[in-house]
Amino acid sequence: MKKLLSVIAVMLVASVALATKASLDLKVEGDKLWAYVLVDGNADGTVAVEWTAPADSFCANSTKDLAYKATGAWHTKANRTLVNPVKGTDCVATCSGVWTVVVKEGDAVLTTKTIEIGKDGKVVEPKVEKVEKADKKKKK
Repeated sequence: MKKLLSVIAVMLVASVALATKASLDLKVEGDKLWAYVLVDGNADGTVAVEWTAPADSFCANSTKDLAYKATGAWHTKANRTLVNPVKGTDCVATCSGVWTVVVKEGDAVLTTKTIEIGKDGKVVEPKVEKVEKADKKKKK
């Protein structure tokens, strides 16, 4: 009986963890990259926002833990700087390139997004290719 109860308890804990959902919106405001997170869970908990810096940049990865309440949709946010001092100078440089942001609860990935930051510190909008319409007239 004890073994059955422990199995049921494990199943309940697993179902609570799997029931958490999240959405993510990324914005650049000034020199900060903001992660706006909407968490919908059936128990209070903590999610981790993990920033992965562009592979070819000098910037470090970082993580921020955010607590949420089981109130339906819980809005929370975290940020990190996009500028770092350049060693040996009085200058700073922008961490440009493609950033990946992941929201996790424990080891489970709830959502992920990428954003490209230009050397000017602004978001690089994806290029849209123009598609030309095919000629509707048939050539004889």
